[in-house]
This record gives sequence, C-alpha cells and structure tokens, in this order.
Amino acid sequence: MSGDSKNPLFDQNLDTTVWTTRLDRRYTITVHWRGPYRGELSIRDGATILHREPVGLMYGAIFGPDVEDVATWKEMAVRFVDGLKETEGD
Repeated sequence: MSGDSKNPLFDQNLDTTVWTTRLDRRYTITVHWRGPYRGELSIRDGATILHREPVGLMYGAIFGPDVEDVATWKEMAVRFVDGLKETEGD
C-alpha cells in the first residue's frame, strides 16, 4: 500500500508521527499525519504491518493529538488486536 499513487493517504512524503504507543507489550500502534484533519492508524507486530486505516484528526494535530482522538484510536487498536487473539485461539 505504501506509495500508492492512486491513494494520497499512503504517500510516504507526508509521513509525520502524531501518536504512538505499545499494546500488550507486543503491538506498535502509530498514527501518522497525512494531511489537514487526516491521519492513518497502523498496527504492527515487529516489522509486519497487520492493519492500516484512515482516521480523522480533530484539530489537524498541529500541536499534538486531541484527547478524544487518542481515545478513539486506542479503542480501534484494542478491537483489532482482540480480534486477532480470537482467531489465534481457534
């Protein structure tokens, strides 16, 4: 998906980290700024990208992420990782 000329959301030239955290001491959750009021949430396990999706940035993340944005991103990441754990248990 990186550098897909049909989708500017994945343009590597716009890569600026807005927020990052670790989940379950295993997964790295990152939101990158992709344009005014637009970002991309990615979930990695080591160097492997497991999930990517566009997200909104309430105030454009000029001075950092909004508290509500961070809460939403955490919920999205937990839902995704919990889904992985359910499929691993099958």
